[in-house]
Amino acid sequence: MHHVRDSERFLRAPRAVRDLERRWAAAERELWTLLGREPRECDVARLLGATPAEVREIRAYRASNQIVSFELVRGAERGIAPYGIDDVLDQIIVEEILAGLSPLERQIVRSIHLDGVTVVELAARLGYSRRHVTRLHRSAIEHLRRVLPPVSPQ
Repeated sequence: MHHVRDSERFLRAPRAVRDLERRWAAAERELWTLLGREPRECDVARLLGATPAEVREIRAYRASNQIVSFELVRGAERGIAPYGIDDVLDQIIVEEILAGLSPLERQIVRSIHLDGVTVVELAARLGYSRRHVTRLHRSAIEHLRRVLPPVSPQ
């Protein structure tokens, strides 16, 4: 029961949207193996025969699950000044990890997680839609999850 509670969203989406998301994820996995690369949104939509409204719905549904934890908020925003060698080493490690991303993905991840810029502000600054920035952000985070070893709880 704890797993179900902890993995559930705060707001429950309609069954049709949840079903669409499951079909979308399965189509993404299938296309990944067929194409040998990450499938684009249009590839998945074409495979599923999804309408533009369904594509917008799935984008919004996936973007709605982004929750920011207090631990992810920068120290300066919490009133804590970052000092010391650990902070410098952390910065070096983060830069090495982000080096595997494209320049645009790097800028998005840095801006959101390190600079505390909102997705709306970042989208306006980059000249993209909020949904596109969210999709790029999600893609970058998924790439990092695939590349990095899992962190064991201490």
